[in-house]
Amino acid sequence: MKINKRPCVRACLPGYAVMLSQLVVLPVVSAATDIPVSLSVSAGHRMDNLNWSIAGNTINVLSELKWEGLAIAQLQLAGELQLKNDRRLRARLGSGTIVSGTNQDSDYNGNNRTQEYSRSNNKAGGDVFDASIGIGKTLRMRDMGAGRSVHVTPFVGLSLHQQNLTMTDGVQTISLARPHRPWDPFPAWPAAMTRNGWDRGWARRRGSKQNRVGP
Repeated sequence: MKINKRPCVRACLPGYAVMLSQLVVLPVVSAATDIPVSLSVSAGHRMDNLNWSIAGNTINVLSELKWEGLAIAQLQLAGELQLKNDRRLRARLGSGTIVSGTNQDSDYNGNNRTQEYSRSNNKAGGDVFDASIGIGKTLRMRDMGAGRSVHVTPFVGLSLHQQNLTMTDGVQTISLARPHRPWDPFPAWPAAMTRNGWDRGWARRRGSKQNRVGP
């Protein structure tokens, strides 16, 4: 199956630029105005999967690509800026590299993944990118019975996600054209790539309680 390269989600680029600019200016804003700023850098490991398929005129699954067990080493930068009037701006930026995983490319002549006539099993690779930005406002309330103040900060924002997946080192494991020699490796299997991106809105809240000090 031929993989069509789809351009990266261009609509995400302005969001990436805004997030980068916010993270870059955070130390400057903090030094100039003494506005509280927090920055953190973290590294970790995550697992991803992707199942992508297309249908034909009379076949519900004509061609299918599966990426499974994608082990990703990821680095993330996070920042939060406290604005005026109890408002907070929060941003996260993450990038990762796929270090291992598998890919399967299958083509079918029947419905529900039947009559498979072509399959290749390949090595998976590529990279991922994640970004989010949100704004919230701290609501201050007083718990009269317990004598404590309660702070709740609801946030709303936008997150953007992108997967750039490759398939290399392919081996043809099913081929009706060559049924007696299905396991030959491709003589010069080039790197093929598919790009998958999406965005979504999100909302969450953060709360805290503080004991009252003094009379």
